[in-house]
Amino acid sequence: MPVIYVAGNHEFYNYCREDLVDELREKSVGTSVHFLERDVADFWGARFVGCTLWTDYRLGDTQLEAMKSARRCLNDHRAISTRSGTEFSPRDALNDHHASRTWLSGELSRPYDGVTVVVTHHGPHPFSVHPRYAGDVLNSTFVSDLTPLLAKADMWFHGHVHDVFDYAVQGCRVVCNPLG
Repeated sequence: MPVIYVAGNHEFYNYCREDLVDELREKSVGTSVHFLERDVADFWGARFVGCTLWTDYRLGDTQLEAMKSARRCLNDHRAISTRSGTEFSPRDALNDHHASRTWLSGELSRPYDGVTVVVTHHGPHPFSVHPRYAGDVLNSTFVSDLTPLLAKADMWFHGHVHDVFDYAVQGCRVVCNPLG
């Protein structure tokens, strides 16, 4: 049975982010696991487009304030390293988000005769923020607003938030069903 696997932030803890992506990609070759980090898996009339996505820190408060809060409050920026030997900073996450968003936009613009499913770790829409967190500056570290991209997909599965969501935006069904 094929398995779609997109790494989340915790997979990278105590690792160099780039090295772990390479390792996961290498270890999945020849298996039923399709590791997606700006990759596509196509089977059974469905195109699965996936990446971690990270965040653009633009949900709610100002981007700079959100990035400062992320640096202060999230273990991601202490527990993940980069190939240059530095900690994975909010700026690194933002740069990765932009690269992933550009890739997603290009991939979703390609015609496909079947169902298009996007799988990301970070959430694609503000509806993936539970009401109990309304106004929290850290919301922008979990979710971005990718409304224009949602219109190009049939379904979008994501993780990262610790609540269940099932809603539709721009004709795309968005589902999050976390274990923990």
